[in-house]
Amino acid sequence: MDPTAVFYMIISLLMWSSFDASRKFLTKDHGALFLSIALTLSQAPLFAIWAFLDDGMWPGISYLTSGTLGILFNAGASLLFLRALALSPLSKSIPMLSFAPLFASVFSFLTIGEVPSVTAITGMFCIILGSFFLNANLAELRKPWALWRSLMREPGCLLMLLVAGLWGSTSLIDKISLAYTSVPKHAFIQIIGVFVLLGLIAYKKNGLQLFRDFPGVAGRQAYWLSMIFAAAALTFQLEAIQLMQVGVFEAFKRATGIVLAAVLGYFLFGEDMKKLQILGLAIMAFGSGLAILFS
Repeated sequence: MDPTAVFYMIISLLMWSSFDASRKFLTKDHGALFLSIALTLSQAPLFAIWAFLDDGMWPGISYLTSGTLGILFNAGASLLFLRALALSPLSKSIPMLSFAPLFASVFSFLTIGEVPSVTAITGMFCIILGSFFLNANLAELRKPWALWRSLMREPGCLLMLLVAGLWGSTSLIDKISLAYTSVPKHAFIQIIGVFVLLGLIAYKKNGLQLFRDFPGVAGRQAYWLSMIFAAAALTFQLEAIQLMQVGVFEAFKRATGIVLAAVLGYFLFGEDMKKLQILGLAIMAFGSGLAILFS
């Protein structure tokens, strides 16, 4: 695999994990809709400056379909993700994102013909298997058919499964969109589009009330850290997926994110870490190794 792609991927994964942890601090005091708008808006000035300084082409009509779908899917995923984090512990809800690589691989095969290796597919299923252990108990392990119930034990897990489907799709949509424009221009358009869409939803729901909360969140360090982490994560992700298969990127991204979420949940939020969870994390780490090393 291209060493440059691996470098971009690793930096992106570290930034996404840091972003997950920083915004978890914010979900305790702010609603999902407001926080989605605030975090999206915070990135707009950075990408606006980069987009207008960049020499790449602005997209034409060919970008319209993929660009619009990207905005819709990202807006929906952002809302559902933050709602899931508010309902369930970080270490319990994040594992549901392990299904994103499977969605991404299926969608990319059907649309752009990307075919992951057998080893990479095996790694993806190992990642999913490991996610079962994170929420299961010993009684359920004796009855494998009951493991599905463990995934839905936490109220935020079903929402996070929907997020996995949406994000598995948006990585592919991003890759398609980047054939029509540059990274900064695509990122800027997507961020503005998501902000406008969520802003209209917020205005219809509460008028201008929601926007009066901006001074409060702007005074928090976690908000500005989230801005930096999110902008860096998105930039390096867009660079990486141009050089590698979407499904493989998602596999390593989700496995790494889940492992780091469990570790950060334990140290930062006092969440439990049991032997079964450790086993699950080990299986997921093994699966991500298969997906990335033998793809």
